[in-house]
Amino acid sequence: MAVATFTTWADTTEQTVLAAACRVTAIEIARHAEQANEVYLQLFDVANPTPGTTAPRMVLPVPTVAVAGGGNSPHIYKYIFPGGLRFGTACTAFCSTTDDGATAPTTTSLPPRIRVFFAQE
Repeated sequence: MAVATFTTWADTTEQTVLAAACRVTAIEIARHAEQANEVYLQLFDVANPTPGTTAPRMVLPVPTVAVAGGGNSPHIYKYIFPGGLRFGTACTAFCSTTDDGATAPTTTSLPPRIRVFFAQE
């Protein structure tokens, strides 16, 4: 099982999980301990999407500290996809302030680590 780990994001710059067909089997998102704004992990089934224009294949929300609880301790959100979530062309990811937007979160809302587990097809 391969894993792509992302720790930084920039406006309208997506991150490549795999530039080929694959199945995403799990995703781990570490929520920022001071996260005050909800953020979204967008996953695309294209090699070079344009966040805010290209429709995401899937969007996963990362709740705020106030919604999720836990004070200043970081939380790890784990999403597991039995059998895998298929991406026929490529799998790219982008972390944004809205579920289909192109703006990266602020430093204190940005997840410090996102790990995407996948198998190449």
